[in-house]
Amino acid sequence: MHALAGLVLVTALATACGTTPPPGTVAPTAGTSEVAPSGGSAGRIATAAPPATAAPTVSRAAVLLDPALLRVLPAEVDGHPVEESVEVEEANVAAPAMPAEIRSLAAAFVHDDGMTNWAVATVVLLHAGVLGDAFHRSWRDSFDTGACEPAGGVTGTASTTIGGRPVDIGRCAGGVHTYHARLSGDRLVSVTAVGDLRFGELLMAGLVE
Repeated sequence: MHALAGLVLVTALATACGTTPPPGTVAPTAGTSEVAPSGGSAGRIATAAPPATAAPTVSRAAVLLDPALLRVLPAEVDGHPVEESVEVEEANVAAPAMPAEIRSLAAAFVHDDGMTNWAVATVVLLHAGVLGDAFHRSWRDSFDTGACEPAGGVTGTASTTIGGRPVDIGRCAGGVHTYHARLSGDRLVSVTAVGDLRFGELLMAGLVE
């Protein structure tokens, strides 16, 4: 299995009712450290990115935290702001087995007032030449395994077109869905989402390059 098997999105929730806020964090498969994403630390995505002259902060894992990557996401979905989640970002780069293929990343969180609909989006920038079909499949499969494990496992996969681009969709037990899209410039966007408002699909439909 690819090195990215060590970096998966762990999403814990109450599958019976789907109303528990998600502690979505990226962690190695050997441990499932969980951090609740919270928006508001940097405001809306449209204003969260640093100036073009500002250098992203380098983590101890030598992966950059670059909020500018979140510019590919819409500022809101269905009237709910999409906001940077510093907690999820820090959990990502703190993973002890951070894959060497990742150059930088950023994460965002969107939810409704009742927390019955939510989505966690991770935008990853890879080193040049890494993003091919084999890498994409490995990333997608590892991500889905980690995201679906707390909800009962992966129950199916599909491919479709959203917003004019190919999107891979994973289905988990308990109503969790994942979404994956490849963007130009060696970038990947992966989303874990819950709820009838389909925030994951709305995020994918609103991607900009």
